[in-house]
Amino acid sequence: MFNLFSSKRTPLQCAKVQTKNFSKTILLQSKAGLLFISIIINNKSYRLLLDTAAFTLFSPQLLEELQCKKTQESVQTLDAFGTQKDMQVYSLDSLEIGGLIFNDFFVICDDFSKNFPLSCLEFDGILGYNLFQNLILDLNFDKKELILSDKLPSTQGYSSTKLLSLNAGVPAFKLQIENKTFEVGIDTGKNDGLMIGDKKFLNYCEQKELQKQRTAGIFSSSFSGLNQFKIINKIGISSFPISYQENAQNMAGTAFLKNFHIIIDFTKRKVYLKKRNEEIKEDFLKSFGFLTFWNKEKKLYISAIVEGSPTYKSRLKIGDMILSINDLDTLNFSQKDYCEFSLLAQKSIFHNTNSVKLTIKRDTKLIQVELNL
Repeated sequence: MFNLFSSKRTPLQCAKVQTKNFSKTILLQSKAGLLFISIIINNKSYRLLLDTAAFTLFSPQLLEELQCKKTQESVQTLDAFGTQKDMQVYSLDSLEIGGLIFNDFFVICDDFSKNFPLSCLEFDGILGYNLFQNLILDLNFDKKELILSDKLPSTQGYSSTKLLSLNAGVPAFKLQIENKTFEVGIDTGKNDGLMIGDKKFLNYCEQKELQKQRTAGIFSSSFSGLNQFKIINKIGISSFPISYQENAQNMAGTAFLKNFHIIIDFTKRKVYLKKRNEEIKEDFLKSFGFLTFWNKEKKLYISAIVEGSPTYKSRLKIGDMILSINDLDTLNFSQKDYCEFSLLAQKSIFHNTNSVKLTIKRDTKLIQVELNL
């Protein structure tokens, strides 16, 4: 979600755990395909996003609660939307997470409650890779558990390889497609699948004439039909769609990572992966082919359209205001309504149905469209 853009070494790369011979299990909560950890500070509960591709970041309220101190350091950051900004570094004497005490700890600050649509997730900060650099992280999607330890658990049945590092600390592994190799970050703060921003990947897919799904409005393409590619040169993937966006960072999000039990040993620089199921085989999901967004002026509107989809073949256009979806009145949607729709209701509206009816407004015209899969 936030990546360290400055090449200068900063205190954000430091975090120490004084305890020895420990293994702490932390329960994870899931929302919108992302993983969250709850911590209690002064009898108040705070929800933090587990994001292995970001560095640790707290809200202003949490900084105040922890009595964090401003340092002389600042870092330049690049967020998921491509926005660069300088952010102040803060220090705190200690932080307890899951019974572990972290000392000499440094964070930056941002207020997600004012950052729509991230505010929809209602969280207070990020637990990032600089927290785990002296630990072993054991991530179990089945049990929704995170185990933090200084001892390597049993790795029987796992495949292992050297842990790579992107962008001053993001953990990564290698992905192989025939004779092409890509370094891909492990990003639990991203709920998508696989994204590669390397032009040689695009060239390969076009040469192979793989099935392509382009999304107008967000300027990305996805490719299906990538058969028997590998990660860490050992684990075969029968098929899985991979998205391409020019100059994007190569990242594996939770939609892909959830297929594995993952152990990241930051101390010995190794990563261990074990498939949850014998075969990983996914193709493009069937969809009506439109994405939505909301703002005060346009209300709910179509923000992107997948080429070749039912929406693409209809009269709908990017920018059309959506007045209703089936029996759901969306004309007076508030920001809160959109959050509930995008995180929860959207799943039930489009689940197990082969058709959907939209009423949209374009200029002064009202248009009704039925989309069928």
